[in-house]
Amino acid sequence: MNTTLCRIFVVIAVSLLALGAGPTSRPSTKPATTQAAASATSINLKTLGNFDFDQTSGTINDLPKSFQDLDGKRVTFVGEMWCRAELGEKVTRFEAVYSKTKWSFRGPPCVQDFFKCKTADNAGVTYIEAPVRIVGILHIKVEKTDDGYIGSLYTVDVESLQPVDGKPTPAVAPRE
Repeated sequence: MNTTLCRIFVVIAVSLLALGAGPTSRPSTKPATTQAAASATSINLKTLGNFDFDQTSGTINDLPKSFQDLDGKRVTFVGEMWCRAELGEKVTRFEAVYSKTKWSFRGPPCVQDFFKCKTADNAGVTYIEAPVRIVGILHIKVEKTDDGYIGSLYTVDVESLQPVDGKPTPAVAPRE
């Protein structure tokens, strides 16, 4: 498609999403005051990452019980997006972290500092360099990499994403 047609598609998609059209399983750019956010448990990424966890042999049982109890729950949190994307690019997977620059509370970043986020139905959200509020379902599971290290502990099925400054993000649209 040429650039003009792409822009027209984006404008139409933004308009339809603003009117509430489209599948509800896709991440929303509506403010986090929706019913989903209201029913979500507020969590703090720094708190959920600030504990000792063996990076090769840690288990779910090594997490505090209050953290384990969050598995499968709808949560809301503020964090920063991180992925190998350009500013403004649509992404379907990214990591949320407390801060990309403040690791001093424990040393180098560890697996429990990263929340692997994915959007539903291959929908994309705009990658932005600013704190965002995310609402989604938190899953807690130790997943190992091929080299034996723990690759992830927290994953989030993103339902909505909103910049903390309150300005709506550009359209959420399927990636091709």
